[in-house]
Amino acid sequence: AIGATKFLPKAFQVKGKGGRKARANNALPFLASASYDGLVRIRPLREDGAYASDAAPLIAAGHKAAVKAVAVSGSTLVSAGRDHGVALYELDPTKPHARSTSKGVVLPSATGAHDDTVESVAFHPLGMTFITGAWDGKVQVYNASIAAAVEAAASSATAGGDDDDDGRPAKRAKSGKAAASLADPAPLSPLITLEGHTGAVTTALFENFGDGTNALSASWDHSLRVWDVPSGANATIIATETAVLDIGLCSAPSSSATLTAHAGPVVRLWDFRTQDPASAKFKGHGGFVPAVAWMPGSAVHFATAAHDGKVRVWDIRSPSIPLYSVAVHSDKVFSLAWLSETVILTGSADCTVSRVVLGDGLSVQPMAVASNIDSE
Repeated sequence: AIGATKFLPKAFQVKGKGGRKARANNALPFLASASYDGLVRIRPLREDGAYASDAAPLIAAGHKAAVKAVAVSGSTLVSAGRDHGVALYELDPTKPHARSTSKGVVLPSATGAHDDTVESVAFHPLGMTFITGAWDGKVQVYNASIAAAVEAAASSATAGGDDDDDGRPAKRAKSGKAAASLADPAPLSPLITLEGHTGAVTTALFENFGDGTNALSASWDHSLRVWDVPSGANATIIATETAVLDIGLCSAPSSSATLTAHAGPVVRLWDFRTQDPASAKFKGHGGFVPAVAWMPGSAVHFATAAHDGKVRVWDIRSPSIPLYSVAVHSDKVFSLAWLSETVILTGSADCTVSRVVLGDGLSVQPMAVASNIDSE
């Protein structure tokens, strides 16, 4: 099954020599899909959302079980899954068709992190940290620095290490590549752990409005929580009628509109800047709604994906009738990502990624991926 789909921007920043920023030498958008076979696949796309070529995808293989979530910021990718782990990678954008990357780093988290399936991962808008939510009820914030992670792995490998044959201490790993090859890399330690949920956390993300210090989380305990991350304080608790499975933050300027998708056929609209944040309800799906996302740059349009195999596109000014309702998959839809104002990409339990092209000539086109060993 395809557990998550994320769209990567057309051109992203990578660090050049001397710390200077250099633009990636490509003009193609990318899609990262996380699968229940334990792999993340990264494929270049055409402008219309189709795969750019039949070349093998870049494979990120940092997990020992199903991957449930993936996020990308610049050239850094983070994934999370059922092995209770978080894996951090540095992508090499100059080799988009390679099966692996010479600069790839795999550093799964271990002790001191989550104690159950990690269901959600998202970067801070500035990209310096990322946030996770897991079935152990915890929300955690991590440093997203590849350099710091590699240094930790190298330090762990040499601390108390074996002596060489001549009795001298083993040499310290000299490069990120050497550290990345360690069989047992150092765990990623959270900067802060936010505790308060009494059920599994389904999603957690940083607010994209305000001063950037708040985070939102949702849980099977039927609550939404707003956190002041620096202090670790739970600033606001909002009770919901059903469990929240996903949160969608509007990217339009000056908008604080927030959507929640639920364990039921309901999506709700909120504005946390008002005293009464609850606004409208959107109903129509025939099952749980695990994914919701705003159209890029829009303050009124959004899309939902549900266990009924359908994708719906909505206008917040007309909550009773969707603009589009499209049967996309033969099984549950777990995730969606907007590529543009007219193209949506989806991932499903039927082990496929599909492309939905909106407009007068509405179309749904399956996009083949490698077969999976686990599906539900």
